[in-house]
Amino acid sequence: MTAIDKFAKLLDIYTNVPFAHRNLLAGGNKDFWNATTQPLTALSAYTCEVLQLAQCGAGGAGTYTLETFAAGAATTYGLGRPAQYYGQTAITTASTGTLAALTTPGISRWIESVSQAEGCPLTLSVWLWVASGTLNVTQAHITQNFGTGGAPSANVTTLVPINWTLTTTPQRFSILLNVPSIVGKTIGTTTTGFTTLGIDFPPGAVYAVNDAQWQAEYCSPQASNSITGAGGEPTAFEYRGPQPELARIQRYYEEVYDAVGIAACNATTGFLGVNVPFQTAKRASAAFSYYAPAGVTMQPGGQTITSLAAMASTVSGFVLSGTSTSLTVGLAYSLNGVSYVIADARF
Repeated sequence: MTAIDKFAKLLDIYTNVPFAHRNLLAGGNKDFWNATTQPLTALSAYTCEVLQLAQCGAGGAGTYTLETFAAGAATTYGLGRPAQYYGQTAITTASTGTLAALTTPGISRWIESVSQAEGCPLTLSVWLWVASGTLNVTQAHITQNFGTGGAPSANVTTLVPINWTLTTTPQRFSILLNVPSIVGKTIGTTTTGFTTLGIDFPPGAVYAVNDAQWQAEYCSPQASNSITGAGGEPTAFEYRGPQPELARIQRYYEEVYDAVGIAACNATTGFLGVNVPFQTAKRASAAFSYYAPAGVTMQPGGQTITSLAAMASTVSGFVLSGTSTSLTVGLAYSLNGVSYVIADARF
């Protein structure tokens, strides 16, 4: 047994902290975006960084925007490598919400399955800074969602006091989160829920907060419970590489490009179905959006597509169907010109 194996075994015995695959958050390095900016809504919703949630709070307004680090950011500030992108929550109209009601501006991420983080201590760490001035952040929160199907228990939210002073210099903040046990709760029969870890910003002001490199990891129950900027036991930021991180993202969200194929028309009404496999199996059935140019056609003949839809969807793939008119039953046609389809299996 090597020294590193012995160290890993000690971690497992005494603190139940895994040696690898420590980061429970998918896409914590913020590498995957579907746009460069997006308006915020009053309550938490997905942003243009596909697994990032944010809100502007009651009465507020703002945007979430893709930003790019200057070259050498990891060397300058000590971020994990590679440090390429970060997000900016810009509050342009002050919120009238309250921290107690979780109706102020804020940002959050989730851990799949409410069972994965229940009844244990976690260290949440994230890099934060402001575009100008300073900002005092006084609250984080944990929300446990028990899934869908059957009669799952209602959400449980735990407020956690913190005392973080954000400046214009990127800093890594961390906090110990004692996630409540779910003993006695009912988990959904269709999906098993999730645990949201959120950071709540103050109401009554305008500001721009930058965030990068989120990590949530198991830690010792003896970790510091300080509410200052260095709570918990944060380890080095874990980046698993572009392909493993992409696969983790695609479990929830995938853009299927050039979804074209050939099939036989099965009715004079013009139905044509093309099998499209996913790159990564989804956590559950997906919702679909279609981004197709106006010139999508069926060939031969150049018949114009009158509708596109996904049907017979599974976690492994779907059938992309197109309809046209005056097709010949049994003749093979190709579906040409589809730009891409988004399969969305997020919570």
